[in-house]
Amino acid sequence: MKYLAVCLLVVAGSCLADLSRRNTYGSYYDKLADELKVPFLRYQLAVAVVEVGANSEDKSYPVANHLLTPEGLGLPDTVFSSLEELDTPAGFSSHLFSLVTKDMGLNVYHVIDLIRTSFACPDKNSGCWDIGDVGSNCC
Repeated sequence: MKYLAVCLLVVAGSCLADLSRRNTYGSYYDKLADELKVPFLRYQLAVAVVEVGANSEDKSYPVANHLLTPEGLGLPDTVFSSLEELDTPAGFSSHLFSLVTKDMGLNVYHVIDLIRTSFACPDKNSGCWDIGDVGSNCC
């Protein structure tokens, strides 16, 4: 199975179209402690999924509020608290969600899989996305 690095890990990298956002988001992400990087991306995706769901008129949109809990993310309370306390740049979660859904072609159910397990396989032919695999698919 082909493992592809999710551009999420290089949100700061050249995958971003806008240089100013790339610099802001990238600098912020790069400064995170290594052990917080994958949980941070999962948390930010969860924030975006919950926000999109709250604003969606689509009644079939999955209820995902449970993702914004330590149990929902499968994180220790201390890590979850650290993520909540971060001063994340405005727009980070929505931009990340856009990267995952529009640029990578994942739907909301795949994103929820990615949040829960750090792994999503939307299509047998296109490979899998592993949020913790710093591979070579990006850019």
